[in-house]
Amino acid sequence: GFHNESQSRRQQRLTLTTCEHVRGGEILPEESSVDKHAEWKVGILETRKRKCICLVLLLCIIGIAVGVAVGLSSSSSSNDGDEGPETPPTTNTAPPTIDIEPCIAIEPSYVPSDQLQTIRDSLVSENISEDATLNDPGSAQRRALCWVAEIDQSTSSTTQRYIMAVMKYQLGNNEESKFAKSNWVDRSKSECDWEGVTCDSAGKVTAIELDKKGLEGNLPKEMSGLSALSVLDLSFNIKITGVIPEEFSNLGSLTTINFKGVKLTGTLPTFLGQLTSLKRINFDTNEFHGTIPIEYGNLVNLVEFNLNNNDLEGSPGNIIKKWPKLELLLLDKNNNLNGTILDDLISLSSLVDITIEYNEFSGTLPSELGEITSLRRIRVTRNE
Repeated sequence: GFHNESQSRRQQRLTLTTCEHVRGGEILPEESSVDKHAEWKVGILETRKRKCICLVLLLCIIGIAVGVAVGLSSSSSSNDGDEGPETPPTTNTAPPTIDIEPCIAIEPSYVPSDQLQTIRDSLVSENISEDATLNDPGSAQRRALCWVAEIDQSTSSTTQRYIMAVMKYQLGNNEESKFAKSNWVDRSKSECDWEGVTCDSAGKVTAIELDKKGLEGNLPKEMSGLSALSVLDLSFNIKITGVIPEEFSNLGSLTTINFKGVKLTGTLPTFLGQLTSLKRINFDTNEFHGTIPIEYGNLVNLVEFNLNNNDLEGSPGNIIKKWPKLELLLLDKNNNLNGTILDDLISLSSLVDITIEYNEFSGTLPSELGEITSLRRIRVTRNE
């Protein structure tokens, strides 16, 4: 019994010692493992909680961004709608087509505008065109009038644009020609920007150079209204026919007229002798006949005179010797020109080229021609 009691007391002391040890702050192994597990679980929960919070914040940010984008898009669409009615998409930016056929044909239903009547009256009063021509549905003048009054409505010179439009409609009948396909009668452009056209600072046409463009037909007399025109080059348009209109005598500023390779006919126009500003006349390869008018003796500023390949006759020496500035004299292949022309040329100290082959000129080669230091070539074969 004593032994059992002693053992029991030892166990109690052990238990007390252990409890006192715990009370002293030492953690038993069994209790320490439990606490660490709890802390681990709490850490996991805290981590998950933080992840959830971050995810929620991220979703909120995305939602706000999407909302702002949708709002801006809606606002833009709303503003676009405020600017005007919605129009269907189109890639055609050209101005609307205006039908001038009723105007050209003078249909019974057509009512001429006040502007058309004003322009027509002005053209008649300025002697640019006749009223009968302007009222002819088949004329280039009527088409040009309708274009200027109904389509063009330009703020620049109406008369000048009308004249240029007449040229387009009268000389551009070949739809395959370069001229017909050019930008002439483009209402969005000044006539000064049309192909082959040059203007001065005041916007007046000073040069028309349309060589090799496929022009055809008769020259319109309306061109005489281009008062500032200095250079007119329509060379190598072999289907230009007819005569040079007498109204061209009004082109007092003309210095160069080049109709080489054109099919003009008739006699040389006498009125050209009035255009004393002329420096260059080139009628090479046309169908002119007759004599060189004596009025051409007034052309004291002539530098070039080219009448090769025509059918001229007579003795032009007395006229040509009045051109002190002449450099190029080309009268080749006219067959019937005659006289002692070389004797008449010895006073022309600026001569560079004399070509008078295939004619009926006579006489000898004057030695005085050798004193013209500028002279580079003399061709006199096939004469008498």
